[in-house]
Amino acid sequence: MPAVVLAMENGIQNGVRTNHDRDIRQNGAVTTSDSKPPAGITNRNLVLPHHSPKPPKSADPNRFNELPDEIPHITQGFVPVGLLLSRLAQRSHNELREAIMEMAQIPVAKQHPNGNSVPPSSSNLPDDDSKANLQKKGMILTYAQRQHENWVKALIIAHWSRDAKEISKLIDLVNHMWAQNDQYITIRNTMVENKESFTFARLPPPDLKTGLQVLSYGTFPALPDFGFIDPPPLPAREQCEFLDNLDTLLSMRLNIDDHDKIPYHFRNFRVHDGRVTFTVKGEFEVALTIADENFTKQYWFVGFRFLFKPEPTNWTPRTEQFIEAKVNEALFNDGLDGCYRMLHEYVLTYKINEYRRQALELQKQKWVGTLGVEALNRASGIQYWVGRYRNGPKSWIILGASANKKPGQGDASDSVMPDRSTSSVSIRWFRDSVEVKDANITLDTERVSTDSLLRAVTGRHVQHILSTIHRKLLARPRFAARELGTRLAICQDDAGKSSLSIDLDRDEELVVKMDPITGFFALSPQTKITATFESRLNTSIKEPTEEGVFVMENIRTHYFMEELRRRGRSVGWETSGMPVKAEDIRLTLGTRENAQYVWFKRPGWESRWYVMLALGVSGDRWYLMDLAEKERRGGARLSTDNTIQAYVGLKVSAGHPDLNDEFFSDLETYVTGIMTHIVDLTELHRRKIPARFTQMGGGQSISPHIKMPSICIRLSSLLSDSSRNQRKPWAKDLVTLDFRGLHRLDTDSDAPRRPDVHIIAEARLTVTDKPRFSLLKGNVDEDILFNQGKGTFCLQIRSEIGKTVIETLSSRLRAIERLMNFVEAVCKAGPAVQSEAVTLRQIVFTYGDKVPTPSPQHQHQRQSSKVDRWKATVDLSDPKRVRIHLDDKNPHVRVLDYLDKLANSPKDFEKLPKVLATTLSLYVALDKMEEAWSNVSMQTGKIHFTILLRSLDWVGFRMQINTRAPNKPFVLSVEIKFKNRMGDAWWRIRRVVVPEVPATGAGGGTQPQQPQALDSDNILRVSWDKAKSRDPRIKRLGDACAAKPDSVGSALFALTHVIRACLGLDKQQPQQHKLQQQGQGQGQQQQQAGPAVAAAMKRQHSQQPQHRQQQHSQGQAPVAPMMGIPSPRRGSGSGGMANVRPGGNGNANAPFVLD
Repeated sequence: MPAVVLAMENGIQNGVRTNHDRDIRQNGAVTTSDSKPPAGITNRNLVLPHHSPKPPKSADPNRFNELPDEIPHITQGFVPVGLLLSRLAQRSHNELREAIMEMAQIPVAKQHPNGNSVPPSSSNLPDDDSKANLQKKGMILTYAQRQHENWVKALIIAHWSRDAKEISKLIDLVNHMWAQNDQYITIRNTMVENKESFTFARLPPPDLKTGLQVLSYGTFPALPDFGFIDPPPLPAREQCEFLDNLDTLLSMRLNIDDHDKIPYHFRNFRVHDGRVTFTVKGEFEVALTIADENFTKQYWFVGFRFLFKPEPTNWTPRTEQFIEAKVNEALFNDGLDGCYRMLHEYVLTYKINEYRRQALELQKQKWVGTLGVEALNRASGIQYWVGRYRNGPKSWIILGASANKKPGQGDASDSVMPDRSTSSVSIRWFRDSVEVKDANITLDTERVSTDSLLRAVTGRHVQHILSTIHRKLLARPRFAARELGTRLAICQDDAGKSSLSIDLDRDEELVVKMDPITGFFALSPQTKITATFESRLNTSIKEPTEEGVFVMENIRTHYFMEELRRRGRSVGWETSGMPVKAEDIRLTLGTRENAQYVWFKRPGWESRWYVMLALGVSGDRWYLMDLAEKERRGGARLSTDNTIQAYVGLKVSAGHPDLNDEFFSDLETYVTGIMTHIVDLTELHRRKIPARFTQMGGGQSISPHIKMPSICIRLSSLLSDSSRNQRKPWAKDLVTLDFRGLHRLDTDSDAPRRPDVHIIAEARLTVTDKPRFSLLKGNVDEDILFNQGKGTFCLQIRSEIGKTVIETLSSRLRAIERLMNFVEAVCKAGPAVQSEAVTLRQIVFTYGDKVPTPSPQHQHQRQSSKVDRWKATVDLSDPKRVRIHLDDKNPHVRVLDYLDKLANSPKDFEKLPKVLATTLSLYVALDKMEEAWSNVSMQTGKIHFTILLRSLDWVGFRMQINTRAPNKPFVLSVEIKFKNRMGDAWWRIRRVVVPEVPATGAGGGTQPQQPQALDSDNILRVSWDKAKSRDPRIKRLGDACAAKPDSVGSALFALTHVIRACLGLDKQQPQQHKLQQQGQGQGQQQQQAGPAVAAAMKRQHSQQPQHRQQQHSQGQAPVAPMMGIPSPRRGSGSGGMANVRPGGNGNANAPFVLD
């Protein structure tokens, strides 16, 4: 390229020496952006360094003596050699450290047993050819080779750095050569393109001779010269006098002669500089003068100009000559009035043409493709929004000249001045092919602007569309009820500032605007939904004022559906398709509205439950749907093969809901509550139990946004049994069932799958007699609360979603009723039974029997005696069976099965506390007798004592004593039975005759000293007499006796002491048994009377009546051995004998442990 430039300069200067041999200066300044850098230098490395400002260009076009611009100096990407070497040294050190660490991790070869890897006998150490050693050597060689290459490159760079300045200049020159080459190629291509484009141009042949003459000398001698003589200049004084005379003549003519001939619109004039200037505001200004003092002569045209914007830019002398000729002609023919009409019509025509001209320019600029301009003779038609509708209505305006005065209009001045009314530029607006009569579009007379006119027209068009949509939206139920708001902002002169805002929800709004140029709708915010409906508004809809309302509703509907699905999925709701056909939905709901339906549900619900949202023009409606599958005999089942078997309208929100987490939580709670009520009502209907909804107290409020109805149920229907009808009702016959919310369980991944959400229902009922429930305080159970002040029970019931709570409620109510019956029984049992804890799952009470009142001579024993309290627990946790739990030492353990049976009796379970208190003295005495005779049996082996159980109120015991008479043991069988006489409770104790039993054989142990024979009748009589003497509540009935429940123990104790005295046991072991400790005085009396009693019993036995002997010999039906109830402390063997074993090392006096 430099060679080419040199040749061109030499050719132009014809051998003149150039300045290309100047000294090379410091490289510098600017380079072209099109320059291509040399190899190895990218555009990213090019930089514009600081350089001196470019020298100003010379005014002389021949710049051959000026120096060219300095070539750019490249400095970007240069790095100091010292920095490069330091970085390379640091890198080498880091790689060496990494190599050493890697070699250290390689395991070494195993050593010999003496600790050395090489035997000590070896004098010459051989090379280590192990795999680890070879790998280390390879790593060292690799590192050394890589570092050698890097440092050799650094050495070369260091040598090059010594000539850094020269190399930098070389880089600059190469870069400059590439840039010049690019410019040369660009210029060459441009010249070729220009030459090819001029091939078909029709141009006259150039006049090279004339052009050369003009360009060389600046003149052309062939031009003619006529030699006219210029007139002498007029002096200034004469000029001023001449102009003053003209001003005087013009003033006189206008004020005297033509004052009634001046047109109305020419009333604004001024005389100056020998002319009169008439001004018509917003149209034109014309200057006239006179050429004769005769006032009948015409005016002459002097000058003309427009008084509006924009001023004409193509005003030529030819146009001025045309106007001058026409004005002079009008002045000659019609005077000033003709001049005004001619210029006025000319201005109107010019304005109309100016509107059309600007429209044509706008059609090529920002209104391209949206305007249609058409000349209609003098008028002009401008169609806007050409691409708005393809086959729909069109909108345009027509600009023309029309008279402002209409028939029948005018005022009094019009009759005096008939030419007052004049024509003007008018506009006719056709909106959607219909002319708008009351458009009220005012044209600016002082400024002609088609753009402003179109903005005003489109602003009113947009106002019409948005206002109509706004008005129709306000008539919709949703907006009329102010659930959603809409706001309209109108700017008539600028359609881009007009907007219609429609609330989509509480946070988002849809802003509808229209482009004033294209007429297209613009919706914001821009989403997938708004983009779809925006395209529909701009392409498919022909009547936006009619169909735009439905589009806005659909946008709101789809937006709400999308938000509902999106936010619902984020909190666990599942959306689904249409499980039911739309026709079936409209038929079920009884509506013809074509609404949008959204179906969704919560995980864990049954497949038949759905929440449906119907989004329609009339509003949003929420439903809880209960579906049922259709029965299909054949073929595949479709997703819509379901029927609606029940539905409930949901009152979700009075306005537009706020789709946040709280809303979905409340919706789940509310829908689950309604679902629970439906399931419960269905179950009540199935059981034929009457129930109804109620809004007691305005409904039960679960949260500030949720109010649930209550279900009122009759208590008598839930507890429909015969026992309730026979008793006085313990509660009012009304149970209120409320839904109280949801309870989320802590799920465990290892636990079996179970629903993680349970419902909480609450039932309330009021008792009729508060004192009856005085023993209940606070929490009866973990989910049952009793308010003693109000006398109300509150039951919390938890169940799975979709499951009824009626069964659980019935069982809980029966449990409460059963609990009340037990509590009432405890209260009626008297002071002997005292309650300790009362819950729904168990009742804990204690009972005790008073010690018999001692005689006055034994008053000192009253202080030492104490009343034992026994604890009993009634387990009510099992709704089907009641269980009784007693302590191990409780006397009633032996009859525990009978107690369980009594507690589970539907008629007699209330007698349990009374039975325990009544029978306590009996079973305590039996326990002590069994314990005492067991010790004697272990010592002597001749006495066997067995307790026989028939029922709770029918007990017996049998005592067999092996006497010296062979095969004739003494047997005493006693029956104790409960009797009720005249409303009083008595225990009847009598002897039962049994067949003779052979002796069981001699046993080891010490033989007691006893008489030859024992008389049972005498023993019983003496025992009952002794007991009666000590306790007046004991009555002897022959050889039998009757005792009060508290005195039966005293009678049995007396019998025991008499038998022991007859057997002589009290002499051998005085005060051995606990029985002797409690009745020490009674034992001493029996020991003293022992021989006499034995002799008396023997005599009575020999003197028995004949019929008693016959009865004994014949043997009445003996009492069959009754089943003994084993206990953890004592039990009955196979023969009814209590089996005991010594608890020590065979010592008879040691404590005994039951087998």
